Amino acid sequence: MSGRYRGLLVDLDGTLVDRDAGLRKWLRHRAGLEREAIAELLALDRRSGQDLAALAVELHLARPGLAASPAALADRVRAELPRELRPDPAVDRALLRLRRAGVRLCLVSNGSGETQRAKLAAAGVDPRSFSAVLISGELGVAKPDPEIFRRALSSLGLGPEQALMIGDAITHDIAGARQVGVDGLWITGGGAEPVPSLSPPFSPPPSPPPLSAPDFPSAVARLFDEGRLAGAPQPRTGVGARVRGLLGRRGSKA
Repeated sequence: MSGRYRGLLVDLDGTLVDRDAGLRKWLRHRAGLEREAIAELLALDRRSGQDLAALAVELHLARPGLAASPAALADRVRAELPRELRPDPAVDRALLRLRRAGVRLCLVSNGSGETQRAKLAAAGVDPRSFSAVLISGELGVAKPDPEIFRRALSSLGLGPEQALMIGDAITHDIAGARQVGVDGLWITGGGAEPVPSLSPPFSPPPSPPPLSAPDFPSAVARLFDEGRLAGAPQPRTGVGARVRGLLGRRGSKA
């Protein structure tokens, strides 16, 4: 199979960086919450689009001393969360493999520029790995608005059929990119199911895409193994199968 995708649009939180792990640490160390309460808040945060607003309301009720208001608490979490993130060498290796193969990369992330760039730095992700870095707070447009995906394609000089969106949010990443004709690869985070959004119109989550992987390094490995990237070396499984078939036929004639 010849490679199809010449570029990747890549999400940040939950894809390149383990935001949940960082938030879990913050809630345990800074807010003093137990495991069950943390799990409930993380689930609420995912359902509400991971903007921390809903989480901050509930957390402020439980720990009013952390900040003067839910909005102030959300701001505090955003500012301090990058300190809880750690580099992942497997992500670095995956990005390096893509660069060496000539695959064009565009980071597409929701959030403030200051916060998201601080996360990149804390996680050891070099922004120079990307041809473009698009952050909603710097653009004035956010996922799943199709405009941010159009800008990502333009930054890479690619058509929608030449790019693939990799992200952990079915609604914001996968369904958002699908609006402009870009295929998606869903980062499942180890098997998590899509959850309905708490935002209007409260519809069920879109169906998962045919491609998925538990994490970003696994996603990159799958794309290479299946020969889905243009310009990357193609898998040799087909050749091996033909050779084994020939050997088998010769053996049967002996």
